[in-house]
Amino acid sequence: MIFAGRYDGAASTLICTIRAFLFLFQDQVKSNKIFWRCVIAQVVVGVVAWQSPLSLLIIVAPVVLCSVNWFGSVKSIKYGTIFSDGCWVIFDISNGIYIEATRDFAEALSNIIGLVRERKTKTVDIGKVLD
Repeated sequence: MIFAGRYDGAASTLICTIRAFLFLFQDQVKSNKIFWRCVIAQVVVGVVAWQSPLSLLIIVAPVVLCSVNWFGSVKSIKYGTIFSDGCWVIFDISNGIYIEATRDFAEALSNIIGLVRERKTKTVDIGKVLD
């Protein structure tokens, strides 16, 4: 293993940060080259950093998030982020990175609250709002 201990998560986070920057140019790029390069980089980091079956989480979580960020709507991005954060919480707790697990849990909770609030506002009777 090239990465020891918790460096696999750090390498994956670095790839995610670079991906977020590159995705700023999504509208200017007419192909999916950036998307596929980011997915391949994430898989390579995950394979190189493989330590246990839980290491699969550092491959799955960013690939799902990469997919919904590139192709998805705002709602699917929220669902993808919740899934991704759940994977990271499990990975972080299993590696003793409790502060990061807390942050990921808070981010997932924030997205869940946002989805619930969005659903509640869509089910409000317009007639009652206008009265």
